[in-house]
Amino acid sequence: MNPSDTERVGKVTWGILWACFLLGSLPRLAYYMTGRALWFDEAALCINILERSATGLLEPLAFKQVAPPLYLWLLKFCTWIGGNTVYAVRFPSLIAGLLTLVLFWLVARRCLSTRGAVLALVLATLSQHLINYAGEAKPYAGDVAAVLAVLYMAIRWGDRPATRWRAFRYGLVHAVLVWYSFPVVFFIAGVGTVQLVAAWRTQGWKSLDTLLITYGVSAASFLVMYWVAIVPSRGNPETMAYMNHYWRHGFMPFPPTSHWDLRWYRDRVFLFLDMPGGFTLPGLALFFWVLGMVSLFYRRPQYGFWLMAPLFLTLVASWLKLYPFHGRMTLFLVPVLFLAMGEGLSRLMEGPTKRVWRSGLAVALILLLSQPAVRATRMAVSPSRHHELEKVLAYANSHWETGDRLYLRQGDYLSYKFLEGRYDFPPAAVLVERRKAGLKSDEAEFREEIRPEFGRWGRVWFPMAYDFQEAVQEYVAFLEAHGTTVAREVARGAVVYAIDFSAGGKQQVAVP
Repeated sequence: MNPSDTERVGKVTWGILWACFLLGSLPRLAYYMTGRALWFDEAALCINILERSATGLLEPLAFKQVAPPLYLWLLKFCTWIGGNTVYAVRFPSLIAGLLTLVLFWLVARRCLSTRGAVLALVLATLSQHLINYAGEAKPYAGDVAAVLAVLYMAIRWGDRPATRWRAFRYGLVHAVLVWYSFPVVFFIAGVGTVQLVAAWRTQGWKSLDTLLITYGVSAASFLVMYWVAIVPSRGNPETMAYMNHYWRHGFMPFPPTSHWDLRWYRDRVFLFLDMPGGFTLPGLALFFWVLGMVSLFYRRPQYGFWLMAPLFLTLVASWLKLYPFHGRMTLFLVPVLFLAMGEGLSRLMEGPTKRVWRSGLAVALILLLSQPAVRATRMAVSPSRHHELEKVLAYANSHWETGDRLYLRQGDYLSYKFLEGRYDFPPAAVLVERRKAGLKSDEAEFREEIRPEFGRWGRVWFPMAYDFQEAVQEYVAFLEAHGTTVAREVARGAVVYAIDFSAGGKQQVAVP
């Protein structure tokens, strides 16, 4: 290739890179800028931010929530600066999501060929779940940025002579990251083990002193964080019972002793490729992933071990029931998937030059990338929402009359706390559900709470967010049995009813 050809290829590569950064930023920014109401898990975590001091955030969190201390403190700082708003608590995830694109490229260009790095970056750019969690007040986007930072530092380690001061600086960065992200420890431990073994095999024990400084500092920091933040949460029976039940499908059965145990391994692979991988053709994605890992172990075995060691440690933690291998909890492993797939795709492009081969590969690429590309485009143009509680609250606010009341179920109240500044509801007229011990369902709590109030209430607005419309039918039937529906507004995943109890009537009134 002559110099002019090389320069032309370089310009094309940089053009693709800038297009990826731009196209990757647009859906992330669009999703953030919607200002939509927090969904329940976000709201449950963020209420702890509002109601606790910085030191109080080290204690077991309310509403069965668990999150890294530094992430919680960062959210607290953002609310000090930006107020109690959805934008403030989602800002750290947005920055982590944008930083992920940059860090991913810095890692990919050193691990893979230029073509493989660009293909891997395209996968990261279009990833539906990386886009989603860059706009939510949960720590998962930060987990991805943290593990990429660990990989990048490991790659940079060999660029300059190892000194104790440099090793200590790297260790300090690791020490901070383990307070910001729980699963980053799998990458620090996995990559660190591979580095230590490689250094010992090539240079002997004398070469380990600097690396031992780096990983000794990070290990000490993790032990302190574990004792201060994780042990109290694990000692909370209510939180652990909920977590172990909710994530029970994510704990690896080992050794497998039944047909159902063996199915866990098969199902987990394809579930991982769907969520957090985001691929609607998991079989095709699995082919490129396996091919890429084989290629990496053949060409650059150290990088192959760097990607596999954290995956292996995560599975071990899953077997020990310390960390679930399931859903969004494995989002931090997405770089392992995309880097290997970029390598696999690149290797196939280096294969036969026959037109049939090239055409088949082009079809495979289109099948693999078309759905992620459509999803990313839709997120940029019309960002998705869990629910539109803010819209039905706005309707109630615009139709508010003197003497009205607003009744919020506890889950909806958590989301409302970050929206209340947008509305003019009188604070004394806002009623919030109180939890009662011993009741078996949310509906039972609701009925027991408000049944004594019917005789004293006039017109009350009941906003309700839901995952399935059927979930609110029992509430609505109970209310309409004791009052008259005078207004109703429906939005995506949310509805508000205005019920008039003053007449005590059960006759339905036509509503728009």
